Amino acid sequence: ADWAEARRDYAIFGVPTLRFDGRPPWYLRLERIPRDDEGRDLLERLVAFREVAPYVLELKVPEPTLA
Repeated sequence: ADWAEARRDYAIFGVPTLRFDGRPPWYLRLERIPRDDEGRDLLERLVAFREVAPYVLELKVPEPTLA
């Protein structure tokens, strides 16, 4: 039921998809789990970025080719 409700208003495509304060959700894919001292700072910076640039829909870093 929780999954169906979460997908009701948005086309959620992956986990973790984060949503704060009723704002549009966003997907986050990490290379690794942040250390304890990095986690809060990273989240604060990501939330701040979303605040100043809500028009950015996707930001990706290309993965290296398997050459």
